[in-house]
Amino acid sequence: MKEKSISRRTFVRRTSLAGLGLAGMNLGCAGAPRVSRSGLVATLPPEKRVYRDERTGRQVWQMTSGKAPSRTCYMEADGFTEDERYIVFGSNRTGRLEVYRAEVDSGEMAQLSNIPGIRGSSPVAMARNGREVIYTDGWRIFATDVATGETRIVADLENKIPNPMSQVPRAFSGNGDRCVITYENQDGNKNLGIVFMKTGQFHEVFRSNSNISHPQLCPGDSNLITFDPLPDTQNDMNRPMKQRARSWILNAATGQARPFLIAPYGFRATHEYWDYRGDRLYFHKKTQPGWTPTMISSINRAGDNWQDHYESQDRRLGHSSIDRTGKFIVSDVQQRGDNELYRIDLKTGTSEILCWPNTSGKTHVHPSISPRGRYAYFASNRTGVPHVYLCPLV
Repeated sequence: MKEKSISRRTFVRRTSLAGLGLAGMNLGCAGAPRVSRSGLVATLPPEKRVYRDERTGRQVWQMTSGKAPSRTCYMEADGFTEDERYIVFGSNRTGRLEVYRAEVDSGEMAQLSNIPGIRGSSPVAMARNGREVIYTDGWRIFATDVATGETRIVADLENKIPNPMSQVPRAFSGNGDRCVITYENQDGNKNLGIVFMKTGQFHEVFRSNSNISHPQLCPGDSNLITFDPLPDTQNDMNRPMKQRARSWILNAATGQARPFLIAPYGFRATHEYWDYRGDRLYFHKKTQPGWTPTMISSINRAGDNWQDHYESQDRRLGHSSIDRTGKFIVSDVQQRGDNELYRIDLKTGTSEILCWPNTSGKTHVHPSISPRGRYAYFASNRTGVPHVYLCPLV
């Protein structure tokens, strides 16, 4: 990729929110999508099992069990309601993927969706309001109130985008008024669009001639969107630095895009995420060739002030998330079948091992942290089947 404000080779067409008169605008409720369904689909008995981790002695809660796989949210998304009463997850226990909740204390479960074709390996994400779980069948975005089961269609994008959405929207603006989506255009490359959560209005803001992944809205500025161009060229140390960017940043109000997260030569950056306020972008800085030493680092919203917060000389730190207060990070390790979960204090730089998920294969731990910082939420297939786990932190 060549750095330009908007490269004609990279962007076939662009639409800025400023040009549409939407930048920073409160759209109100005009044209709000209709309610789809009220009430829970089904209630289910608890599957919660409490055990002590054999190596740390800490209590771990296995929230789902049985032969049917259960899928957590991605680590950059929330898996808890705001009051920490419920977690959400996906499972195919009915024979197709549906959305469920589990009460944290009792373990009692309920099915929240009854929608064919729900998409995504991490199929759920809590909305910024802390009440609704978001999911998609590709064309439509659904929001279900986790407590009541009331479901609404946020947006129906059939005939508005050329192909179904690639995954569930899991990145929201700081005030929750919009989400960013990806979808394939006619030539097989990826586009970015913005969907407004109250009205369902959709606007394409980015069209590329390549693939892209991991789009995220900056919570501190609703017009800023980071994304990762593909193929990943970071390991080519002969390229100019800006051509090795892990992430680009797009200002949807101006239409300007530029390389943003660029690892120094000898390193690559992966699995980035914004802190809750959108002040800094955190990521994993991995040594190349190889993987270790591995650091968890961050840059500010301008792409400056690089900081290395934690380093492991021999463990392959893979995915992490930060608590809302910015005081600690929880990180997994990508060592198949023998992997631990760390709690890292950002003030002191010290760490402790919480437990050993010991996941393997395609099931990644993808840890996230509850709104009040009381639990780590993660996945593991330690029993042979992917399930949802919690590790109490207090």
